[in-house]
Amino acid sequence: METLDSHIHPDNFTKTCRNSWRPIESNDRPPSQRSLHVGIVVDDSLYIFGGYDGTQRTNDFYRFDFDTCTWTQIITNNLPPSPRDRHVAVVYDRFIYIFGGFDGVNRVNDFNCYNINTNMWKEVPNKGNDLK
Repeated sequence: METLDSHIHPDNFTKTCRNSWRPIESNDRPPSQRSLHVGIVVDDSLYIFGGYDGTQRTNDFYRFDFDTCTWTQIITNNLPPSPRDRHVAVVYDRFIYIFGGFDGVNRVNDFNCYNINTNMWKEVPNKGNDLK
């Protein structure tokens, strides 16, 4: 019988997951259902931020550890960006950058950075011209 690790470990990915989707059973409770969120992989983890849960925009933040198959809600040392959906994310040098989105009323035009090492969010100041 295959173990959960054999389904998700990169060495076994093509052998077990090629041409098929398989649910990954988690040891913890995953984030609530949502759409229009972002997901980004850093090291051995998937980070999920924000989105729309069917009733409201969220700014909750989760990490899925591929090695342990566990979800953890990330509670940061300061306030996260405002609730939003339709935003974008990139990772650079162990920082997760979130830009823009929609808050349910207006388009959001801010740029935020999450430092994985310090567990803190910081708004990145706009030093250029507004592109309105």
